[in-house]
Amino acid sequence: MSEMSVEKQMMVYTIHELIEKLKNYIIDLEQVRAVCKEQHGIEAIENIDFERGNCITYKDNKAPKLDLTISFCLSILIDRKGNYIRTFTENVAQASIT
Repeated sequence: MSEMSVEKQMMVYTIHELIEKLKNYIIDLEQVRAVCKEQHGIEAIENIDFERGNCITYKDNKAPKLDLTISFCLSILIDRKGNYIRTFTENVAQASIT
């Protein structure tokens, strides 16, 4: 049985090109914002940055994995003794300041 191999550098380049296309053309930032709101309660996102990507195996399937950095303001409420009371996003904090 004959074997076929692909140069490692070509595989790295191909994966890099796939990740770049996904990053630039497919990621819907509004969908990322919706996931942050629904799954994590984060509404006031300041910035979404792409950090890196790779191809992984997930549940026996190959899948691209994109790592994003999500920036948002988080307010921490403490009492006068320095004890933690609660956290909330900045838009909630602004609405509740009296």
